[in-house]
Amino acid sequence: MTERIMTWNGISSDNFNVFFLADAITFSKPERDLTQIEIPGRDGYVTIDNERLKPVSQNFDLVFLR
Repeated sequence: MTERIMTWNGISSDNFNVFFLADAITFSKPERDLTQIEIPGRDGYVTIDNERLKPVSQNFDLVFLR
């Protein structure tokens, strides 16, 4: 059986009778935050790595059991 709980700051969701609805959950992979600059007289772009990841938003269906 798949665990359908999550833990946040040491508190488990099953303490509040909250569980994931799906059996399997996949997470989105964040992308690097890159800036491309076009320079006149030069072919292509100059790519600058901003040394961070782009934010990721992800929704999960949860169920609350009484």
